[in-house]
This record gives sequence, structure tokens and C-alpha cells, in this order.
Amino acid sequence: MRLRLHSFFTLGLFYHNAIALPSKMCSIVKVTDPKAALLAAQCLKKGCVVALPTDTLYGLACDATNSKAINILYEIKKRDVNKPLAICVSEITDIPKWADTHTVSFELLAELLPGPVTIVFNRSEHLNLELNPNVTKVAVRIPDHKFLRQLLKLMDSPLALTSANESNEPSTLCINEFQKLWSQLSVVIDGGIISNPERFGSTIVDLSEENVYSIVRKGVCYDKILKILHKYHLVEKNTFPIPVL
Repeated sequence: MRLRLHSFFTLGLFYHNAIALPSKMCSIVKVTDPKAALLAAQCLKKGCVVALPTDTLYGLACDATNSKAINILYEIKKRDVNKPLAICVSEITDIPKWADTHTVSFELLAELLPGPVTIVFNRSEHLNLELNPNVTKVAVRIPDHKFLRQLLKLMDSPLALTSANESNEPSTLCINEFQKLWSQLSVVIDGGIISNPERFGSTIVDLSEENVYSIVRKGVCYDKILKILHKYHLVEKNTFPIPVL
């Protein structure tokens, strides 16, 4: 039976390409559905949490400017509130609004992004003060994923992003692996099975200081990312050669 689009908003039901679940309001929508990004954006702007595929793993996302939504995301994730969340934007040119990028060149960022890398910068004063409070830095992602970048273009703000699993549980490569979270979500975007058998997340690199880098976490494409950093003559922090006296 086909359901009208307005039913989603009035009755908590879901339009014809979504699967209605017997639990709380939640819809599962194929990533190929032409209305998937619009539906996800509408839910995010209402302060809801959605699950979606990225270029590495499935993630949970909310509007990074909505403090209430951030709190809900932490509750669903069962995440320690002292552990910061990354933000996700659509384009390199979006980053300077939320982070201080003067420490790196645009050319370096253009080689790293979009891709499976999270870059840590000093945070901008424009970033929501209740997102990672008392933390001076912010981690930024631009996933190389068509749907997610399409969704971000529909948003007026960055997304707070974390992996779609409860804390201390394995990361997920398909929506069934985090099925127990569905009832707490507004929308689940089904992108099929992500090809990442090691279940590695993105490589996290701190570029908050000029001319140096720090690897926070080794993840997908670590060797490739390292080559790019060295191409631009960045040196790993705290590994400077000892001068000969």
C-alpha cells in the first residue's frame, strides 16, 4: 500500500519507498531513492538523528548547530559526553567558517579531501559552543560519498557525525548491524553493504599547527595520506631530528 508523503509528518508513517517499522517513528529509505536526501535533510533540520552510509562506515548524524540534537546523539550512541564529535561539511570552502585552516594550504586540503580522512584544526568562534565544549579543536570530514555530499548541500550547517553503533561495540557496514538503534532514529538511509572488511574508520590527522602533523588514528588509506603529507614537506610532530652538537 502506498502512503502519501504528508503522512510522514502527520501520522508518523512513511512514503512509498520506505519500510514502515512496528517500533517508534523510523523509516528505512534506499540511498538510490531520489527523495532520500531531501527527507533526511528535513529530519535533520527538525533536530532529529539519522543514520547514513559514508565512504568508510555507517554513521549517525545530527545538525551540529542544534544542541538538543547533539545531546540526543550522545544518548543513542551511549557515548561519553567528554568524547568530542567530528563535523562533516560538503566542500573545502565550507571548512574555514567552522575551523581555522590558516595552518595548511588549499592545495594540500584538495589532495586529502574528499576522502577517508578526518582533519583536526583549531575551532572557529562560529562553531556551536555546546558542541564539544571546552575543547579548543574540531575534527572535520568531507566523505567521498555522493549521497552524503548531496545531503550536506541541502543543509545550512555542518553535521555532527559519529559511527552507527553503541560505544565500545563494533563499527557497522550494513544497516542490519545497528538494528537495535532504529527505534531511536528518525530515518535510516540504506546504502547497502559498505566494502571495508577491516572496519577501519577514517584516518585522523591533526593539522592545527603549521608545517607539522600528528596522526591521531590510523585508518583507511593511511599510507596514501602519509605520502600526501610528506609531499607538502610536513614533518610529524615530536619526531624532529636531533641536531648534532
